[in-house]
Amino acid sequence: MWYGGFVDRKTFFIDLDGTLLTKDKRVTDRTRGALDKVLKAGHKLVICTGRCVGWFPRFVPDTSIRYVIGSNGAHIYDLKEKKSIYQNPIDTDKLIEVIRAATRPGVYFHFSADDNAFATEHTRDDISTFRYTTYIGDENLEEW
Repeated sequence: MWYGGFVDRKTFFIDLDGTLLTKDKRVTDRTRGALDKVLKAGHKLVICTGRCVGWFPRFVPDTSIRYVIGSNGAHIYDLKEKKSIYQNPIDTDKLIEVIRAATRPGVYFHFSADDNAFATEHTRDDISTFRYTTYIGDENLEEW
């Protein structure tokens, strides 16, 4: 819309799984075309995901989208400049505490850091989408 000679530009925040991506984790040509139209109209697109920012290019390569809010809001990344704008990672001691609390029968968890996801071995059997995952063994957590 035009208001006094200015285009009413908007920013659209889009989730990955179940929104931008199909069940087989890809962006269709139709969706890619819609994204291009939005960008050409002068609007901005921001991907918001629980995934770590490093996973984004694996799922949406060759995109004009500039910003990703990843790790459930703990990391904002500029894809064009290839740099972090904001990071708020969990403290290592807190992470170890959480992993210890979650490491028990019937609890399945994963977390991501940089370009990797980490999960327990039994999570692998329950969640088939962890293609890029490092599995946590029984070694000393502090060392790991």
